[in-house]
Amino acid sequence: MTTPAYTVWERRTAAPSLIFDLVDRHARDRGIVGPNPRVRGRVRYRIVATEANHVRTGLPEPLNMVTVRNTAGYDLWFGLVTGREGFVRRYRPDPPPAIVVEIAAERYQRVETVIASLPRPDTPQRFALEPGWAYEFPTATSLPGSTGPTLLRGTLRNPDGTGIASATVRVNPPPAHQPTPNPVYTTDATGNWVLPFADDVTTTAAAHVEITPTGGPLIVVPEVTITRGDTSALRQASLAGSTRRATGAAVPGVTVTTDVAPGISTLTDAEGRWELWLPTEQFLPTAGPQPAVVTATPPQGAALVLDSQVRPRATTRVDPFVFP
Repeated sequence: MTTPAYTVWERRTAAPSLIFDLVDRHARDRGIVGPNPRVRGRVRYRIVATEANHVRTGLPEPLNMVTVRNTAGYDLWFGLVTGREGFVRRYRPDPPPAIVVEIAAERYQRVETVIASLPRPDTPQRFALEPGWAYEFPTATSLPGSTGPTLLRGTLRNPDGTGIASATVRVNPPPAHQPTPNPVYTTDATGNWVLPFADDVTTTAAAHVEITPTGGPLIVVPEVTITRGDTSALRQASLAGSTRRATGAAVPGVTVTTDVAPGISTLTDAEGRWELWLPTEQFLPTAGPQPAVVTATPPQGAALVLDSQVRPRATTRVDPFVFP
């Protein structure tokens, strides 16, 4: 009796732990490229903390989630992470707590979400990402009656020029003919923000911008211009200048203050240059330029004082401080 030949085979499949479905919210709302336009550019996913019983615990270092993008545009995570050392390992906490995932894309606002438990592999996690500062808004459009994008841009700065992170910015009340939801922007470490409005909003020079810093009071900036079909900017007033010796050598480390904004200061850099950024809400266009007294105090020696002025939403150059 002859034993029939046969082949032994096995099938192995890898099911993702998470599926991320990212949609470009601005493109989706304009309805030009279909109902689910994919985000553009690189996307980074990180586990930044865990959460149990509504208590968040930060990780010693964020874990980069190793994802693979399939042909349909979904990002698949198979449970692999990398840390600072760069080695790939499997994320297997015991017991598995909820994870706090940060989604950061090049052209979009950052998203942070809590995933309580790993869902079924065929259940995507959908997020509609809002445009960020670097988002490539259209410069022309063929939509009937459209004027192109109406944008309001700005940067929130500390007195020394560094950006203010995690502040929310919005126009309230929204411009006329702006449908809900009213755009809101949360700044990153650069302090940059941009608000895109509907194409048919009404041009105004009397918008109110609300700024809510983390842990700080609400700031309302009136007299803001929004121009239909154009990009408007809300600039922050500043004073700028330099310090030097009579010999021409730069004087670093000088503290610069002004009487029009008590309690804030900045330092000169290694080349003696300085710029002091003033509160956005304090200097309004209708008030015009305001006189200012600027004081430069070196680490050693007497301070120098100069008269200048602050121009609303512009940078004013101050005469150089010349120390002996």
